[in-house]
Amino acid sequence: MESRILSIIYVTLFLVLGVALYVVIIPSKKEYNDYKKSRHILGFGFMLVACAGIIRLLCFPQTNEISYIGSFAATVLSLVFTSLNFISFLYMIETSRPKRKVLKKIALACAILVSVSGIIGLLLPALQSYLKIFMSMVYIFLCI
Repeated sequence: MESRILSIIYVTLFLVLGVALYVVIIPSKKEYNDYKKSRHILGFGFMLVACAGIIRLLCFPQTNEISYIGSFAATVLSLVFTSLNFISFLYMIETSRPKRKVLKKIALACAILVSVSGIIGLLLPALQSYLKIFMSMVYIFLCI
């Protein structure tokens, strides 16, 4: 029951933050375009996590043990959210376009690595414990 209440709280928080980022008004000046993009990307990330939380609350029963599919889904969602935050930050600090492209490719490569390794784990259950470690290492690399 406590985990359900915490889930409802974090879904509400992420929904409020996501909506707030979409409705914040930024003046229509050319120099603010990167800030607008940053705000939209970050808002999309918050809404994505909130939607995933709603789906989890409505469709999946709350259990004390975490399955491989659950940890895989959480890792992919966290990786996507981290990547969106990272890209949003790049726009916020007005990084040059070539640097942005390279860093976006790194984030995309990490997402592909985690997705492929997760699917391999679904097909070959004997490798799941090793793949959890690998996915965690890729996630930590992206966070760093």
